[in-house]
Amino acid sequence: MLVTHSKQIDFTRYPDSHGHFGPYGGQFVAETLMLPIQELNEAYHRYMKDPDFLAELDYDLKHYVGRPSPLYHAERLSREWGGAQNVRMAIQELEAERIGHGVRVLEDPEVVMLARERYIPFEVCITSNYQSGALAANQPHPLLKMIEAGLRVTINSDDPSVSQIDLSHEYRYAMDKLGLSVTKLRELVLAAAQSAFLLPDERDKLVARIAAEFPTTVPVVS
Repeated sequence: MLVTHSKQIDFTRYPDSHGHFGPYGGQFVAETLMLPIQELNEAYHRYMKDPDFLAELDYDLKHYVGRPSPLYHAERLSREWGGAQNVRMAIQELEAERIGHGVRVLEDPEVVMLARERYIPFEVCITSNYQSGALAANQPHPLLKMIEAGLRVTINSDDPSVSQIDLSHEYRYAMDKLGLSVTKLRELVLAAAQSAFLLPDERDKLVARIAAEFPTTVPVVS
């Protein structure tokens, strides 16, 4: 026999203070997960009363969430093989605060001017640019021309595990193959630190540390 209940349930009363929907519902998880869930619940309530945590959360919400300060900084949206128009789109429409690769920006002087005016950092990855096909094997890398154009260029390794290189390799390549001076390399490394997604105090400390440790000249080894 089918039994029906006409009494309506007031769902506005649930969940209760323990997260339950009534005496039997609300936490259907494996027993081995109960302790981590309880610890997570305790940590949540603890940190929501922590003024230092709340201050940092407020800062992140103010500077990194929503438009015009995007939650995601669209750092790869230039797509290195997509041409200067994609760099323009990333900057103007998506409000990117940095451009991944972007070596084809030089194809359009107006986009170069736009990136220069916005002070947009470019994450140039020399080895990856060749491996991905963005540049032909016999094509000179545009790193120096990007610097000459006044763009905010940084040198990066992209994916070391795929390219089988590291950042030191890219620095050596830029100096040995492209003719980048130690002084200019130091400027690019500092530019990368100044463009890091860090809190201002942390970023300033990083820049100061690199400036103190990076020599302006390389001793001649006889």
